Amino acid sequence: MLILAATLIAGASMSRLGVALEEPWISDFGPCLAFTVGTALTAAWLQSRRLALTAVAMVIVTAVASLAADGDLAIALQLAAYGALLLFAAADPSGQKEGL
Repeated sequence: MLILAATLIAGASMSRLGVALEEPWISDFGPCLAFTVGTALTAAWLQSRRLALTAVAMVIVTAVASLAADGDLAIALQLAAYGALLLFAAADPSGQKEGL
């Protein structure tokens, strides 16, 4: 629960920071990167290799989105890709706990 709360606060803070500094790239990519850090922390806590790899893929998605788009389109691309990545991470056909 603490990781989730910290992730939400960090994401909102990054969004507001971008507005305050008049730097739209911070608002576009900061909240998603905060979510990625939260995902990585959750992966470490759960000792989930699959979720850790998902967090790495999320950073790559953010980098590609920053090159391909900006503004609302960049955010939409990131969130759509994050959703697909998290669905993949949740689909564990073996049903066994994995370790890092």
